[in-house]
Order: sequence, then C-alpha cells, then structure tokens
Amino acid sequence: MASVNSALQRSRQRVRAKKPATVQSREMLRVDAQELELLLQAFVSAWECRDVTAMVNLLADDVRFTMPPLPAWFSGREFVGKFFAERVFETPWRLHSLRGNGQPGFACYLKQAGDDRFRPGGVVLLSVYDGHIAAIDSFLDPAVCRRFGMRDEFH
Repeated sequence: MASVNSALQRSRQRVRAKKPATVQSREMLRVDAQELELLLQAFVSAWECRDVTAMVNLLADDVRFTMPPLPAWFSGREFVGKFFAERVFETPWRLHSLRGNGQPGFACYLKQAGDDRFRPGGVVLLSVYDGHIAAIDSFLDPAVCRRFGMRDEFH
C-alpha cells in the first residue's frame, strides 16, 4: 500500500511539473462577473434551444466534457459538439442555476418521451477560461441531484 501511494505521489508531481503554467493556473483565473453572466446565459439558451452551433461557439478549443461516475469523456470542441448533437440534444432540457465547488453550474432537468414534466437528470459544473467554457463536468448520480436539493420536477 505504501509503495502504491508513493508511486502515485511521484506521478502527480511529474504531471504537475510537465503541465504548462497556463494549464496549471487555468482554474484560478478570475473572470469578469458581467462577462461570466453573459456566457452562462448563452450556455443555458444554447442547451435549452438545442442549438449545436451556439453551444460549440461557447467552447474552448480544448474543452473537456466528463460524466462521473461513467468512464466516458470527450475532448476538444469537435467531439464535445458531436456529443451534444447526437446525445444530449436528443432530449428536451431545462437548466436552473447553481454553484458547486466554487464553480458556476446548473441543475439539469430532462423530459423523457411520454412524460409531461422535466425531472432531475444531473448536475453540471463549468470551468471557464478566457471567455470560453473550458470544462463541463456532468454528474449523473441521483444522489448528487439530491445533495444539491433538486426538486422532483421542474415546470
């Protein structure tokens, strides 16, 4: 156990050392509050209107989309845009603003076929860098939805 922990610590140090300074400080960069608000409004509009072009225009070139606990992720504007087009936007959604881990985010409610209500679908947290969305972390676990106090339905 000790040797595994030691190897993990050494690996983390090597990764940190090899990252460019801009990547290391990316999450720490402050964003102008007004600019952030406009970006978040555009994000909600693109998602709820299922507008792939508008969504892709909000993304950084090297955007990352993850969905813990699923072992799937998408990297880069092209692949994230394709995932939105082919999977996410197949379902109608409503988003409600929230914050988690100091990041802007949304409680996401989806409407399944045959249902007349929007029900909890997950929590999305965003990382923003240089006026674009650099990371989208989507937590699909119902326990996460409950921790954020999501309502059972959204009108």
